[in-house]
Amino acid sequence: MKFDLTELALVLAVFFIVLAFGVVWIKALPFGYTESALLYLAAVVATSAFWIGRKR
Repeated sequence: MKFDLTELALVLAVFFIVLAFGVVWIKALPFGYTESALLYLAAVVATSAFWIGRKR
């Protein structure tokens, strides 16, 4: 199985886009550390979903 570097770059891009969007969203809303932890979890879930579904 050949590993493609562009796929890895896309996965990292998805991770950082979700993370950046979440940081802006968290700062706009009056929430605390729990929501920040959920933000990182959402970024990992989004990245995982993209990685799993990349070949389908």
